[in-house]
Amino acid sequence: MSGGKTEIVHMMQQEVRPDVRIRNLFGCDTYGIWPNIIGVKKSGSDNYIDEWGVQYKRYKPGYYYSMVGHPLKNAQIKDLEQYKWPNPYDSDRTQGLAQKAKDLYAHTNLALIACGTFSSGPFHHCAWLLGIEDFMLKLLLDHEFCIVILEKVLEFHLGYWDSMLNAVGKYVQLAVIGDDLGTNDAPLISPDLYRKLIKPYHKRLISFIKEKFGIKVLLHTDGNVYPLIPDLIEIGVDALNPIQYAAKDMGTKKLKMEFGKKLTFWGGGCDVQRILPFATPEEVEFEVKQRIKELAPGGGFVFAPTHNIQPDVPVENVKALYSTALKYGTYSS
Repeated sequence: MSGGKTEIVHMMQQEVRPDVRIRNLFGCDTYGIWPNIIGVKKSGSDNYIDEWGVQYKRYKPGYYYSMVGHPLKNAQIKDLEQYKWPNPYDSDRTQGLAQKAKDLYAHTNLALIACGTFSSGPFHHCAWLLGIEDFMLKLLLDHEFCIVILEKVLEFHLGYWDSMLNAVGKYVQLAVIGDDLGTNDAPLISPDLYRKLIKPYHKRLISFIKEKFGIKVLLHTDGNVYPLIPDLIEIGVDALNPIQYAAKDMGTKKLKMEFGKKLTFWGGGCDVQRILPFATPEEVEFEVKQRIKELAPGGGFVFAPTHNIQPDVPVENVKALYSTALKYGTYSS
């Protein structure tokens, strides 16, 4: 399939929107409305600085960019006042999106999804500005600082979603917030610390989106977040992604049984760490059928793999992934 067009929608992960012919071939029925990438300063092909001052470098032969510099590393409260916070209402971020969403809404049957900017959640955002180690230490040792920076970060995100959804809100059905909270083995922070310092900001952000614009909210978080799922449901999360079921306590059968009546599972269709890159097409088919069997009954399952499909995945396995989903993933009328 030559002559196609791919569009980079996430700079750091080099995440692309595949050519429309590929999307049609695999029956994709959703479309992400991403903000325009603004304020990026490149230095060669393997280095860039984003509008926040976070520095990135790509180490070949890898594809992703890694963060190598954080503008607020070792910052104190006074430094937060002097830092130049980007304007969440910058019109360049949303230019052209309203017409694009309107056209898709009028002329396709796609479900339209409004996507966040930067990391799109307060936990991630603070970690990227400070560096993960610095932020983790401050969460334990300096709650006053954490409250100040979380308030400032939340202020930006409230403004961003206000601007974004004023542009496309009448056409989209879902807003996506990304805030990774888990590792393969456990949440990144204790449930108690999450409830004390992070959950209130998640709640305010989700409540703003749902109350002002009346749309559903999906939270993207990798890893084992099982201990936090009741909290996420309580603060208004409607759907959880990507359901990394190979992580501890994240088995699909268990999640469906415990939370399936209150939460939509958006993902969990096939493991991208061990199955998709290394299994045979027949093994991929078996895996997909098993996940459909465990997650689909009663509804509340949107098929997708457990994360981005990586460059080392054989084409045959990608075909097996989606052809199996299309064959076994329809509900009887």
